[in-house]
Amino acid sequence: MFRQIVLSIRSSVANPFVENPFTANSFTATNLTKLCLTFSVSLFFLIIPTTLYSQDFDDPFADPFTESEDQNDSPDPFDDVFDSNEGTSEEPNPEKIRGSISIGPGMRINITGPGGVPDLNIIPTLRIGLNHSPEEMERPSLTTRESEIRFQGKILERDAFFGRFNLAGDRDHGVLSEVWFDTSLAHGFHLTAGRIPNTMGLESFPGHERRISITPGLLDWAGGGSAWGIRTGGRWINGTLTGDLQFLLDEPVDVDGNDFGGYGVLTKITMRPLSQFLFGGPSAPDRLWKDTSLFVTGRWDWEADGAFRIRSASDLNLLATPDLHFDNIHWVRAGWRLPLSEYLQFENEWLRTGFFGVGSTDIDMPGEMTGFQMGLRVRLSSNVPLPFDLPLDLPGGDWSFDDPSSALLQSSQPEEVEDQGLDLILRYEQLTSKSQLADFGLLEVGSPENDLESIRIAVTRSSSSSIRWTLEGVWTGSDTPILLKNSTSADNLFTFRCLFELGL
Repeated sequence: MFRQIVLSIRSSVANPFVENPFTANSFTATNLTKLCLTFSVSLFFLIIPTTLYSQDFDDPFADPFTESEDQNDSPDPFDDVFDSNEGTSEEPNPEKIRGSISIGPGMRINITGPGGVPDLNIIPTLRIGLNHSPEEMERPSLTTRESEIRFQGKILERDAFFGRFNLAGDRDHGVLSEVWFDTSLAHGFHLTAGRIPNTMGLESFPGHERRISITPGLLDWAGGGSAWGIRTGGRWINGTLTGDLQFLLDEPVDVDGNDFGGYGVLTKITMRPLSQFLFGGPSAPDRLWKDTSLFVTGRWDWEADGAFRIRSASDLNLLATPDLHFDNIHWVRAGWRLPLSEYLQFENEWLRTGFFGVGSTDIDMPGEMTGFQMGLRVRLSSNVPLPFDLPLDLPGGDWSFDDPSSALLQSSQPEEVEDQGLDLILRYEQLTSKSQLADFGLLEVGSPENDLESIRIAVTRSSSSSIRWTLEGVWTGSDTPILLKNSTSADNLFTFRCLFELGL
């Protein structure tokens, strides 16, 4: 069509006397219509090839399933967002992406999800305890009361969580004896929320001793337990300085899980003042005194309720009050540890407890309980030295340092510590109670107010990654006769305990 128009124009120019359809005399409406239609069709066929060749990737009619060769395209929305191999030439680990479930020593169940979320360990622990006290029982008693299931893990290698479920369920708080979630903040701080232990002094060291392997001592009964709350704190300066602030908000219980306490504040400060990292102390490994640890802890409860008790290793009441109301209670504990060698340490601790606004008469008893303890801690048949500092008991294995003993701080994962050796604890305790509780009739019937002392020796050995046994002997003395369960009394008690733990 376009060619015919060109030939027509050329012929008209060549012979002007031939009748030309474009002349004014012959230009009609019909010819004009034909000319416009012819020109439009010709222009369409000239433009469409150029349009097809210049089509870009934003064409709405392009094939949506065509793979692009552009390497800068947006990432696939179905890719694993937690894949750590992004930007590397290494092939991704299919097990890490897909997740896995495995069973380790001691029936420890390890669950790893895609990209490591969740990273969860489920640890069932069977504890068989054999207790015997010649003064109060004819034959030993066998119990599995401390058996439990623990849930622990991490989220994105930053946040940690922990749950302890006591299978006996005979505590006031039920089976949930401990559960918390911890996240790391800036500048070495951590934030923890949940049911948190209220450990104050040497009772939180080391981790495997805390609240489980050895029975609570006299000073541990005068403070401790757990409560729902919030806690913040951390470790700084290469682990030589630690501190935290904990708020006790609801359902506080004592060491044995019975209701006692109120809304409160608990704070701890521990330090190694002679360390080279803190005040420029010596760095020579033979100068062990540089690793001396000091700690100060304080607790203040207000609107507290419950019965205050001090019990023996055989669960006998040495001193107990009925359920009382306290306007507030003050606890202060301080102590220190001196390394005598890599495998031998001396430790010392003091305690002071005061009651204010007790009972209906609002009696104040500042310094009603005072006590101290000192002891030796020994590690035998091991190449791993004892840890020097006093670690916080949370978040539990989340902190690690260059200290060769730092692996022992990871008490929540004992399978990582193969050479634990034989741990020996020799401890002397003394607790003095003032006469005000008895003078105002605030003691249970048959519970005289007395000065108490005890000597404890405990040996713990982990024979494998999932088996541990503990032998413990405790002698408890009193200046007044101790009332036994069979309505008799004794001047002193000797308790022997054997604990077998399967699945740590």
